[in-house]
Amino acid sequence: MELISIDILLFFLGTISGGACVVLFMTLKKKGKRTKHISLYNREDQLNIFLNSLSDFIYIKDKESRFIVANKKNAQVLGLKSTENLIGKTDLAFFPLDLAQKYYKDEQRVIKTGIPLLNEVEMCINEVGDRTYISTSKFPIVNSKKQVIGIVGVGKDVSKLIEYEDKLLKYNEELKVINKELLENQERINEQAEEMMVQSDELKIANEQLTELVYTRDKFFSIIAHDLKNPVNLLRGYSELLIDRYGQISDDKRQNYIKLINGATIQLINLLENLLHWSRMQTGNISFQPQKIRISSLLSENLALFTEHFRNKSITFNCGTINDDLVVYCDKNMIDLVIRNLITNAIKYTKREGNISISCVDKGKEIEFCIADDGIGIDEGMQKNLFGLVKNISRYGTEGEAGTGLGLILCRDFITKNNGSIWCVSQPDEGSKFYFTIPKVID
Repeated sequence: MELISIDILLFFLGTISGGACVVLFMTLKKKGKRTKHISLYNREDQLNIFLNSLSDFIYIKDKESRFIVANKKNAQVLGLKSTENLIGKTDLAFFPLDLAQKYYKDEQRVIKTGIPLLNEVEMCINEVGDRTYISTSKFPIVNSKKQVIGIVGVGKDVSKLIEYEDKLLKYNEELKVINKELLENQERINEQAEEMMVQSDELKIANEQLTELVYTRDKFFSIIAHDLKNPVNLLRGYSELLIDRYGQISDDKRQNYIKLINGATIQLINLLENLLHWSRMQTGNISFQPQKIRISSLLSENLALFTEHFRNKSITFNCGTINDDLVVYCDKNMIDLVIRNLITNAIKYTKREGNISISCVDKGKEIEFCIADDGIGIDEGMQKNLFGLVKNISRYGTEGEAGTGLGLILCRDFITKNNGSIWCVSQPDEGSKFYFTIPKVID
């Protein structure tokens, strides 16, 4: 009977990840050759010492998947006292049927194909019955005839790694949830920031409106307390003077007093008219009735009211040629008030023997009006507040004519209501030009 003396040479070509082939050289030794048997024993002993020093699982199986070599790590994980309890047995003796069948199927595929199984993570049962995970590589054993006669298995416990990976996956999912919540919170913060910006803009607008409202109230009380009082006192004073001393006053003085009373009356009427329109605009109770109007008739009706005023200050008035075919679409009462206010201002701030003119230009879709004078003019600072209520820009005329500042505010509101624009071009001591536009009727 022959003993099989195994001279094992494990030679790995490459690395486990790149693939390897284990070549097992088996030499038959005769039983009587003691020295070689001792030499073989020494080699096997050295091999066992080497294998048992490894922390990884190392085993060799034959073609029927029976253990023929195994290190102590295999025995420990299976709860066996010695590796001898493994030899000659298959995985069916140690593992549940489903696991043993899987291992057997994998090993038989390696034996039949000669293709290594690399880094396969397999579930295993340890000595206390807990499930562990082993990263296993199985290589075919080829004899000198290049026949596969078994497999070498190398395994490493990766349970901790799997556990860490599971934790990382869990943490990753938690981070995704946290990140999603952070993004949602950021979106909410952005939305709140936008809302706050809108609210800030609304508060700014509300504050501006409140400021204008406060000034409107103060302006109203100022007009009641001062601007209405002055012409009324003038009317009262000169009328009482005429009543009490009529016979003692010369005709010239009486005539002068009557003119003053007439001027105060006109000023009072204009003031009351502006105040009435202004109060209606503030409350929204003014009616808007646009209609088609010929510019020639619009200007002639209003200019006729100022003939005496031009004469009183020896002002030369010039009205350019107006095309009788030009028609605008506007509220007549509003535009009448605009024209009268602008002409009144021109007279007020033009010196005696000065010049005032009115003209209009066809701009295609609208008509541009211009009322110009060569009076005292307006500086740049005052121009910025001409059409607003926030600052009081009213001032006395060249002969002490009083003003309230309401006229230009009404002009702005009425022109805007009629879909037009109004602006001023002026230099101190060089006169002023007030422009406004009204939509043109296009046939």
